[in-house]
Amino acid sequence: ICPPLWFYTGVKRDYVIIPRVYCSCKSFVINVMSRKNVKTCRHLLIQAIGEENGLYREAAINDLDTLYKIVKEILDLGISPTLRRVLHSGKR
Repeated sequence: ICPPLWFYTGVKRDYVIIPRVYCSCKSFVINVMSRKNVKTCRHLLIQAIGEENGLYREAAINDLDTLYKIVKEILDLGISPTLRRVLHSGKR
């Protein structure tokens, strides 16, 4: 069973988030995982606050090829045109 994936869409970059576990941002990789000088990054904090207060948009992406493409785009390019199309079209 795959944990729920969240995506943080910023102005210039997007991030893959596994709540309370992982964020693909540089701050998480450097400061949380490597240096261990903080416990989390701001994207994980924002995700937790958003989830707690219902301040998020939900898009159920049931096609694994599309989900894979979104994650790959974010990790390779830093932004996912596919995710933005899905969110703006309302298509799931």
